[in-house]
Amino acid sequence: MYKKLCAVSSLFLLAACSSAPMKIDPAQVALSPCPATPNCFSSADGASWQLQPEATWQQILQLLSQQERTELLEHNNRYAHFVVSSRLFGFKDDVELLMEGTDIHYRSASRVGYSDLGVNKKRMTSWRDKLIKENLIGR
Repeated sequence: MYKKLCAVSSLFLLAACSSAPMKIDPAQVALSPCPATPNCFSSADGASWQLQPEATWQQILQLLSQQERTELLEHNNRYAHFVVSSRLFGFKDDVELLMEGTDIHYRSASRVGYSDLGVNKKRMTSWRDKLIKENLIGR
């Protein structure tokens, strides 16, 4: 029992010590690259989302901020920073979106740990599917 309590306490301490990404400069034209660890997923490979002609940036932000355990921390007319908390331990992942013309670039990264077991990739795939379903981005 003591070992389990220590393990859970350690996880909560790690979550409390995690930090948010550096704020993006409004003049910056790209999101930070993912680190070499497998706890980050991004559109760096060219898989950005394409805004539909009828859709707006505000509609995208509104839909995504309604996702479970998701908080929109900051945004402007081309950048958004969300924090998503895990269900069980409340670990925080940072999701950033950057709009360039009709391209929406994304980066989802865990604040702690080496591997996220594919959680960030699954999240971005799920978000993409929701945005496609609402006709806000193209396939």
